Amino acid sequence: MKKLIIILTALLPFSVFAQNTEGEVAYDEKVNLHISVSEENEQIRAMLPEHQIFKKVLFFNEGESLYKDVPRSEEEGDQTVEGGDGNFKFVMKMTAPDNKTYKNLADNKKVDQQEFMGKKFLIVDKTDKYEWKLTGEQKMILDYPCMRATYQDTTREVEAWFTPQIPVSTGPGSYGQLPGLILELSIDGGKRTITATEVKLGPLEKGVMEKPTNGKKVTQEEFKQIVEEKTKEMQMEMEGSGHGGGTRIIIRN
Repeated sequence: MKKLIIILTALLPFSVFAQNTEGEVAYDEKVNLHISVSEENEQIRAMLPEHQIFKKVLFFNEGESLYKDVPRSEEEGDQTVEGGDGNFKFVMKMTAPDNKTYKNLADNKKVDQQEFMGKKFLIVDKTDKYEWKLTGEQKMILDYPCMRATYQDTTREVEAWFTPQIPVSTGPGSYGQLPGLILELSIDGGKRTITATEVKLGPLEKGVMEKPTNGKKVTQEEFKQIVEEKTKEMQMEMEGSGHGGGTRIIIRN
C-alpha cells in the first residue's frame, strides 16, 4: 500500500501538466485611439473615446492555436462618430474586422487572415521570431503565476506576461515562443494592451481549431506593401480633393 501511494504521488505532477495544454482564453484587446490623431486636431481628439476594446478568444493545444475576434452582438454593432462645422467634416466608423491568426506550433508556420479596406488577405508565412529577454519579475494573473519578458526591435517595444503553469508556447496574435502561455501583452508603452479575462482548460469542441481559408494569399512583406501603398493613395486623394480639409483615420486591431 505504501508503494502504491509513492507511485501516485510521482505521477501527479505529470497529470496536472497534461491537463494544462488544451483550452481557450478570452482577452480584451484595448487600442488607444488618440495616438492615431495628431495633437493639432484637438477637435477630433475631443470627440473620440480614448480607447476602443475588442473582444478576442484564443483556442490552443500542444500543436496549434487560433486567435480570433469574438462576433459582436446586434446591440454592440459598429460605432460611428461624426462632427465638424461648415469648413470641416469628420466621420469615423469603428468596425470589428474578421481577423484570425492560426499557428502550427510544431512547424513554426502561420496563416494570418487580415481584413483591410473591405478586403480579406491570407498571410501564409513562417511564425514571427522574438528574441525575448526574461526579467525575473513575477505577478499573478487570473490566479496563474506569471513571469515577465520583454522584446524590442526598430518598430515596437513589447512586454509579455506568461505562465509556465500552462506550458504551451503561444499567445495572442503572432506572439509566442515563450515557455508558457501569454496572458498579458503591452505594446509600445500601453498604446495597445491585450489582457486575459478568463481561462478555460480542457478539451476543445470539435471544429473550433479551424485554419483560415478566406482571402487573397500573400506573404507578410506583400501585405505590408499593400497597406503602405493604399494608405499613401488615400492621403493623395485627400490632398487633391480641394475641400479645404479632411481627416481619414485607419485603426487596425
